[in-house]
Amino acid sequence: MAVPLFLALASVHLRLVPAERVAGALAVAAGVAALVCMDRVYVVMARDKRSRLDDVAAVTSALLLAGALAGEPWLFIPASLLRLEAFFERLRRGGEVRDVGSLAGVRIALGYLAPVSVWLLASSPLLFGAWTLVALAELVDRAHFYDSLQVLTPRSRMTGDLEARLTAPAA
Repeated sequence: MAVPLFLALASVHLRLVPAERVAGALAVAAGVAALVCMDRVYVVMARDKRSRLDDVAAVTSALLLAGALAGEPWLFIPASLLRLEAFFERLRRGGEVRDVGSLAGVRIALGYLAPVSVWLLASSPLLFGAWTLVALAELVDRAHFYDSLQVLTPRSRMTGDLEARLTAPAA
């Protein structure tokens, strides 16, 4: 319900009353509610090795992308640090990645080094280019998030417990 409400309020604000601050504030509130709802979907899954920062991934990703698009370091820097910490926490907690160095390098280069370089060296027409790089880094992060999901189901839990008992030394 939160996503359609956000889309409706944002459309009304942008199309019918773009100068009305109340309509914009309502659209933002509905958008934040939608992001929180998206994050809650993955929190309820039983996942032993999840990063706690993954529980707020949609909200922090939205803040990161907004800061990148607006070219606002006060928003981009804290959000990027949270997103990067979530990424490395996921790696530390057992994400099975063949080449962690390459994945981390792509994440850091696309999501942080390249956009900051664009902001420091270029003018405002390239802000969209910086945002695009950040968006690509977020896609890499999201792909890694989904790849590392190990949802515990009754079947997978029973299989894991059985394997543990079969391989345990006899007492």
